[in-house]
Order: sequence, then C-alpha cells, then structure tokens
Amino acid sequence: MKSIKTYISIVVILFSLQVSAQKILTKKEALQIALEHNYGIKVANNNIEIAKNNASIYNSGFLPSITTNAGANYDNSNQEIERQDGTITNIDGAETKTYNASVNLNYTIFDGLGRKYDYKQLKETHNLTELQARETIENTY
Repeated sequence: MKSIKTYISIVVILFSLQVSAQKILTKKEALQIALEHNYGIKVANNNIEIAKNNASIYNSGFLPSITTNAGANYDNSNQEIERQDGTITNIDGAETKTYNASVNLNYTIFDGLGRKYDYKQLKETHNLTELQARETIENTY
C-alpha cells in the first residue's frame, strides 16, 4: 500500500510540472531559416559583392595611376687617398648619405576603346553573378 501511494505521488508530481516543448515550425519559417543559413547562398551573395566592387570605373583603367618611390643609403668607411705627388691621406669614418625620391603619373589617353569594353564586360559579369545567385536561391526552394 505504501509503495502504491509513493508511486501515485511521484506520478502526480511529474505530471504537475510544466512541460515545455519546441515551437511548431511552419513551412515559411523553415524556408526562411534555410535561406539564411545555406552556405551556397552565402557564397553567391559574396560573389555578388565581389562582382559589384569589380564593376566600377576604378577597375576598368579610366583613372590615372600614380606611383611613388623613395630610398636612402648610408655608408661609413675608412678611405686611403694617394695623390699624384705621392702623399697618402687616410680618412677614418668617412660617411656618405644619399637620398632619392620619384613620383610617376601614368594615364592612357586612347587605347582603342578597350577601357569602355572592359567596363561593359565587368558590368555584364556583375549581372551574370546576380542571376547565378538567384538560381542558387531558387534551387534551395
């Protein structure tokens, strides 16, 4: 009898606890989660960003290019100078310092409309990448 009371008490306590289960997932929510976490879609979106950055006037050669160079040299040496009259002069710790710098500006005035067609090609590549990303998203559905 005592064991039955104990058993019933345990069952009542267990059933009186609030049970929480996972929320029921709708089809729309499942698709939303799949689209957010799909690796192929993330790669496709990154490819769109890359193509968007490439399809700019900066990457098609329309702008001039500027190059700068600079340098410095230092030399500390001992020198022995012999003159024509036969005298020898020793110079200890002779320092030589040289510096140089340059700036170059290059701009192509006319290249047979190559820059125009390069820019067009970059824009078309961007459009193609957007279509490929759309295809990836549609294939995920």
